[in-house]
Amino acid sequence: MEELTTLQEGYYYLSKHQFDEAKLRFDAMVKEQCEDPHPYIGLLLAENGLVSEGQLADLPKGLEDYPLYMQALAHAKGTYRESLLEIRAKQNLRLLKKEEYYAQVLKGCSGAALDKVETNRLLGLTTELKDYKNTELYRKQLEEQLARLEEAERAAKKKRMRIILPLVGVAVVLVVLALFTFALPSRDGVRYVLTLDGYATLSAGDDLTTVTLAEEIYGIEVRHVGRKSFKDCTNLEEITLHEGITTIEKSAFSGCTALESVHNAESVDTVYGKAFKNCSALSGITLSEDAFIAQSAFRGCSAGIVVMAGEERVKVSTQSKN
Repeated sequence: MEELTTLQEGYYYLSKHQFDEAKLRFDAMVKEQCEDPHPYIGLLLAENGLVSEGQLADLPKGLEDYPLYMQALAHAKGTYRESLLEIRAKQNLRLLKKEEYYAQVLKGCSGAALDKVETNRLLGLTTELKDYKNTELYRKQLEEQLARLEEAERAAKKKRMRIILPLVGVAVVLVVLALFTFALPSRDGVRYVLTLDGYATLSAGDDLTTVTLAEEIYGIEVRHVGRKSFKDCTNLEEITLHEGITTIEKSAFSGCTALESVHNAESVDTVYGKAFKNCSALSGITLSEDAFIAQSAFRGCSAGIVVMAGEERVKVSTQSKN
């Protein structure tokens, strides 16, 4: 009964990881050469920092190398002997696996230069081989190899960047120039800008007297007379649109005091505010049928101006805001 109590105490201290206390209990029973195999196994566990018999398969050596295990087998009977033999079989399998891993590490470290992927794989194997033979030596070797590879990788990346960055810079400049040329082309003194649904006029030279707008730029149709694009072009007398133009935006011709004629405006369906403000020389214009005309579109024009929407004359306000 006393032995059983001592045995229970030994396994209790094992479960609490108090291995010195456990060892004292088991050692006393082993010295008495009791017939129960548990004290021998318990002492083996305590001496190797293990808690349960299921961990015997994790011992770094084969069970045959532990005299206490052999003594436990000598005292074991029946199914208990069988369970110990099963543990030994499991451990042998693990040792075989470790030997296989160890052989791979040994071969990798003694062979040709390793790449980063293979070095990481072998490092992972050394984690499985903790405390096995001289694995720690190879682990340090692999860690140094990985550090060299990563340093070489960083150096190569810096070198590539030194080459790529100037090329990228040149490419960006070329793209910007191309976009600038594509987005802001000039035709006959009028500059155009690309919008979501086609090109629009952007600006014009102050000395122009007669302008014919381009029908398309780079195959894309010109669809708008842009905001303030001809504003205060006081020398402009005549402008010719085309069928693709649908919009005359705000203040497009504001201040064009010499403008007398706007040709081919029959497709224009929208005229925004102040589009022809102070175009005092403009006598008339024909727009699309049912065109929208902002109230201030012809503010400051001659009171006799004739604005047609298709075949119907439209009354517009020429009075200033005041």
